[in-house]
Amino acid sequence: YFLSACAMLIATRKNITLTMNTAAVGKIRADVERLPHVFSNLLSNAIKYTADNGHVSLNVLPSKLGVKICVTDTGMGIASEDLPNVFTKFYQSKNANRAARGTGVGLALVKALVEAHNGRVYAESTVGEGTTFTVELPAIKEMVEQIVPNFATIQQSVN
Repeated sequence: YFLSACAMLIATRKNITLTMNTAAVGKIRADVERLPHVFSNLLSNAIKYTADNGHVSLNVLPSKLGVKICVTDTGMGIASEDLPNVFTKFYQSKNANRAARGTGVGLALVKALVEAHNGRVYAESTVGEGTTFTVELPAIKEMVEQIVPNFATIQQSVN
């Protein structure tokens, strides 16, 4: 669902192992038309920047905010000086090879979509070892509490 046919074909051609691990997590309120673009972009990038016989994983975990989704690869990694800029529109990491470079708008779009869902996205990376992009999204209860500040009081009076 999150991966385009093209990304799956590239992963197969490069013999990249794809894994997905999920834990029990709360529900999130999501735009089902837009949120899949976040994970499609992150997974496609992970495949693109991972060498043959590498590994890409998607892990879904509970977090303090609600739900944490991590996309991890064993790719080339991103230099520490580039990390603060990876979500900037049109920014290209210096160590990305020319053949794999994109337009520089994908991660800016990822950030905008995640923030539109009241979430956050960040990256951790080590050159030569790989990168993890983490998306954290609020659980529905937390979103309701943001909209209705006295939600806990209302909920107790209903029970």
